[in-house]
Amino acid sequence: VHDQTPTGRRYVEHAARGVEVLFFVRERSKDERGQSLPFRFVGPAHYLRHTGGRPMQIAWALEHALPAALFEAGRTVAG
Repeated sequence: VHDQTPTGRRYVEHAARGVEVLFFVRERSKDERGQSLPFRFVGPAHYLRHTGGRPMQIAWALEHALPAALFEAGRTVAG
């Protein structure tokens, strides 16, 4: 996907098209028993910018701050 494909344009132009982007996250895919963990809704997001193509990397801004515990878990995973 890059910004000149229909999918890429849809991401970049989502607000102008009346589309709302909603983010769901989870700390990890499975628990210690191997069971899938649920996703948590963290709210709407707005396009900021993109770089590259195949894959296109998109920066989003969440409309609301992440809950502190989820933010810390994400820092641990990303760090």
